[in-house]
Amino acid sequence: MNLKEHKNNLHGCSLEVAEQRLAYASFVSSDRQLLFLETPKAACSTMKWIVTYLDGLDIVPQHVGRQTSKEMCIHFRHITKMKNLNQLTDTEFDRIINDSEVVRFCVVRNPYSRLVSAWAEKIRLREPGFDFVWKGVAKYTNSQIENYPKFVDFANWVVDTNPRYDANLHWQPMTLLLLPDLINYNLTIKTENIASGLEAVLKQRKFSEKAEDLLKKYRTNVSLPVDWKSLYCEELANKVYNYYQEDFQRFNYDRDSWKEASKPSHAKSAITSTQAIEESAIKAIQSRNQIINALAIKNQQLAKQIKK
Repeated sequence: MNLKEHKNNLHGCSLEVAEQRLAYASFVSSDRQLLFLETPKAACSTMKWIVTYLDGLDIVPQHVGRQTSKEMCIHFRHITKMKNLNQLTDTEFDRIINDSEVVRFCVVRNPYSRLVSAWAEKIRLREPGFDFVWKGVAKYTNSQIENYPKFVDFANWVVDTNPRYDANLHWQPMTLLLLPDLINYNLTIKTENIASGLEAVLKQRKFSEKAEDLLKKYRTNVSLPVDWKSLYCEELANKVYNYYQEDFQRFNYDRDSWKEASKPSHAKSAITSTQAIEESAIKAIQSRNQIINALAIKNQQLAKQIKK
């Protein structure tokens, strides 16, 4: 069977969208015994590095496109080179998504935490390609954003103006990204227990590597300097839950999980948290600006050599 014959299992996605998603997000091992489907902002970069390593690919970190980190080259399919589901024969396709001998796994994350992560990395740091969010939030809040959109404004903008099926992949619901009605996952790893989840994958495939070692080696993103739960209040949490309700229910995340944080008890604590976030953003932006400047100089040098 091919994807067209599974059109009733695409979780409401069009055939075209599902094909595009599988072409980019699915990774099939060379021996056809492992399938991984990525989830943006759920250890996505790290897991791609690990999966390609386990498949025997030796990828050298390198700057590609507008990416501000060499490690982000792992997101370009011409570099990873692993096959995707669309490149298989109909017989292979059907076996990979259903056969009990194939390890099919994905990684999910608490939707509250995942939305914070998308904001912290892509929006707070004004990652190339995400200027549209700054403009969108400014229009939504009817204000001028001089620094960066605050999380509460970004989250409200997502919930109120981003239709689920058209949302950016970094905050689109995971049930739409992972196509769980199509792919019969036998392992769903939670980022909150990622080491034990990855260990299960390694054990089933009889790899000798240890999960903790691989995660340490291929970790890419730096955590936010404050507890993500502290960025939520009752009203905002309710709106975010309603937007991601299916994710919460399908992947068994608690609606009240945001309440587990120790909330700032007074204004001074809140100010300290804000300062920590802003200081970490400034350091990250400075580091990225150095990378961009180095690339600009390199391009200028190359241009001069070409003219000669």
